[in-house]
Amino acid sequence: MKSHNSPLLSVIAGAISGILFLGILGRLFTMIFEFTARNNSNISISGIFEVIIIGLIVGAIGGFLYYIFSNSKQRIKTVNGLMTGFIMFLSTTIFMFLTGRASLGIAPVYLMLAAAVIVFALYGLFLPKFLSWFIKYRESLERKKVPQGR
Repeated sequence: MKSHNSPLLSVIAGAISGILFLGILGRLFTMIFEFTARNNSNISISGIFEVIIIGLIVGAIGGFLYYIFSNSKQRIKTVNGLMTGFIMFLSTTIFMFLTGRASLGIAPVYLMLAAAVIVFALYGLFLPKFLSWFIKYRESLERKKVPQGR
């Protein structure tokens, strides 16, 4: 059975998964850590939009990476998704440390890294789900367009 995956659908699915998990869930974990450390959490509309945009961008890049993996020999969607999430976790973590943007002072390092692994794993697990929903929706639209023979 031929897969109807396309780079555009993979990027869209990655972006949506990125917004939900890398952006919103990641920010929620940060707020929980700040609250438990008794730090004043800076919750602002601009901060929320920032994590949504960052989640969208990183998620879209991961969606394209997932597209590349899904066209390789490894065809198991869950493995491809987790592999994508792991690579995105490593690259984002390395980038954050190299640019000095990693702020690990609000909680123990192992808790922050564990939360990041969970967030990126969820991103990788749900990306194939979103993609399959989009493919099914596109196929249903294509079936409706085809005129029925008499």
